Amino acid sequence: MSIVELMLADRKFGIFSGGFGVSRKLDTGLEILIFFAAYALSQLMVVILVWWFVRSARGGVIGWGVVWQFLLLFGGIFFVSLLLNYQLHSYFSDAVSFALIKQLGGGSILDALKFGFVEILIGLFALVVFASLYVFFRRLIRSRAVYEAEPVSHRRFSVVFFVVFFGFLAASWVVPRIYGDSSFGLMRVLVWKNANWLLNEATDFDQDGYGSFSAQFDPSPFNASVHPLALDIPGNGVDEDGFGGDLQLVEIPQLPPTIKASPLAKHLVIVVMESTRGDVIGKKIGGRVVAPNLEALARQGSVYPAYSHIGFTVESLKSIFSGSIVNLPGMPSLFSELRDGGYRVGVFSAQSEDFGGIATAVHMRSSGDVFVDAETLKENRAFGFAAQGSLRIDEHFLLEEFRTNFGASKDWSRPNFLYFNFQSPHFPYHHESIPPVLLDKPIPRAQINESNKEWVAQTYWNSVSYSDRWLGVLILSLIHI
Repeated sequence: MSIVELMLADRKFGIFSGGFGVSRKLDTGLEILIFFAAYALSQLMVVILVWWFVRSARGGVIGWGVVWQFLLLFGGIFFVSLLLNYQLHSYFSDAVSFALIKQLGGGSILDALKFGFVEILIGLFALVVFASLYVFFRRLIRSRAVYEAEPVSHRRFSVVFFVVFFGFLAASWVVPRIYGDSSFGLMRVLVWKNANWLLNEATDFDQDGYGSFSAQFDPSPFNASVHPLALDIPGNGVDEDGFGGDLQLVEIPQLPPTIKASPLAKHLVIVVMESTRGDVIGKKIGGRVVAPNLEALARQGSVYPAYSHIGFTVESLKSIFSGSIVNLPGMPSLFSELRDGGYRVGVFSAQSEDFGGIATAVHMRSSGDVFVDAETLKENRAFGFAAQGSLRIDEHFLLEEFRTNFGASKDWSRPNFLYFNFQSPHFPYHHESIPPVLLDKPIPRAQINESNKEWVAQTYWNSVSYSDRWLGVLILSLIHI
């Protein structure tokens, strides 16, 4: 069952194989060794507890019957826990949910099965293993129905358990502080995650939501203002979030005067190019312009620096479309205002706009006459991950949907508001559809590290160039229309 759990964890979270959105891959021998040592320790702790429970329930009897009951109880709990953890929390649901069946197969179960083939195979493998063990031990018990009475040695059991338990406590304390990637990987497995949750609850003395254990531990357990992800107040001499020291304010440079904008055009098009740096304008790799289409737009419009209030796409998009740093329920948005103003609204996003509640917060889905995102087109996702935040669609699928819904044959007499979200420049900066235009070979995910930073940079700029290509296709399509 442990093998099945690790297969599922890697399939969903990429803890060993890496991939889109996975910055904590276990990619060194030491990280993998620490992970498996800590994982084995946590599993052994649970095994001892379940074994003690079964033996105590049988009055200290040792025999095949006890072994059988232990395996049945331990395996059953583990299997059900895996089923609940992955199916009900959107893993298997990604493959066989009713919503997906309706979207992909028009009610066809066969079509739904095609998209969940790998996930289903893993689930069937676990079921076959469990059933085989059940049959094997049942036959073994029938052939050797002999029991030997032996009293439970509580002293011996206590010694073994407390050695393992304190070893687990030590690992839970040390691993996050020294081996961060191993710790984040361990938080993807059942026993370690839940045991650390209990330890965190027990050590959250200041009630700020963080304890002394887990991947994100509280560096100041008795100060509620200091914890991971806390708001770091600049210049107060306190490092509230425990990252990079106390935040220091920097002087914002004087913005150049902006070109006076022409009267608002009838149609409005907003294109978000995920993770695209501001210095893309003027950027060249090997003498080649990285983003010629974006530069052409810049020459015809206004260009000025702007700074995001947060380095996280979800909150950034909410602010872009709501005009507010803090998005409150019921607030108007660009989508709802333009819809009420008579605009036809089209959304074409290569990410899941439901991730982080974006679509709901800015009324994107409710205001859109056409709504297409990575959830809609998940059968065409660039990576095999099932997690909502890991879904990504290549730009050409978005352009196909745009031509279908807003092509030249459609009525453009009504004003249109179009939102496009291009995702190719997102980490890990490459997928199979991106051709190597600015370099010979893109860097594999497993080799992304500081020593290969130039290779990483070239791969990144190559993905930006690819996204820019589709920006050009979009512009030509709009001109043609």
